[in-house]
Amino acid sequence: MASYLRGLARQFPTYVVKGKTEVAWETTSELRMKYLVTTMEALPARVEAAHAELRSLREKVWTRRVAENVSVQEAATAALCAAELMVWFFGGRILGSGSLQM
Repeated sequence: MASYLRGLARQFPTYVVKGKTEVAWETTSELRMKYLVTTMEALPARVEAAHAELRSLREKVWTRRVAENVSVQEAATAALCAAELMVWFFGGRILGSGSLQM
């Protein structure tokens, strides 16, 4: 990983801020602001995509022929997401309580 990062730094030397940490932090304030604004600008599109996905899911669930409307790939993805949520939930409970006792 370190060699990959060094290669990137050699490939794009104009983006490397040289100096001590305090100086680098001050000189990258404009870059951080651009990143923040770009991220904030992309949020409405992401929210709209999430709403579109939710609408699609509602249409598939509310029709009584769920088996005909859902492909195997979508069902497998949904099952993996549900399993991941369950693992995160129980993992959080275990770590939060400090033990495996419920």
